[in-house]
Amino acid sequence: MEILFENLKGRMKMKKRGSWYYSRKVIEILSDKVLAERELKIQSDVKEIRKVFCCELCSNQYRTVMESEGHLSSYDHNHNKRFKDMKEMLRECSRDDRKKPEKQRQEREMTKMTDARKQQQIQQNKLEEDPENVQASLPAKTTVTPLAVQ
Repeated sequence: MEILFENLKGRMKMKKRGSWYYSRKVIEILSDKVLAERELKIQSDVKEIRKVFCCELCSNQYRTVMESEGHLSSYDHNHNKRFKDMKEMLRECSRDDRKKPEKQRQEREMTKMTDARKQQQIQQNKLEEDPENVQASLPAKTTVTPLAVQ
């Protein structure tokens, strides 16, 4: 038979033989776990709230809205912002400069391929128009005969 015992910490199950001390310890341990979980949740919430007042660009943490807004309008913050923009622009330019020779090489190859294709089409047109003239212009086949051994 179990009897419920209630106090400030919560409800406890007491066995008939008086093992209420054990039950009380279990409840205390459980309440400690609940308190620890609450503490972790509060700490994570505080971190989330503080992220609002953190300037990632300048790596600064502020406690109040006034300090944070003052920093965002300060010379230091704007200087860092311009410096970051300048770095990004230089990276883009250097990336374009690296791609430029490759693009030029590809353009040269394309022009060579189109010229070769045009030459091939011109030769095909000549063959279709005047096949006798083209055959006469081709060199005659020569045969090589081995010399007789004497």
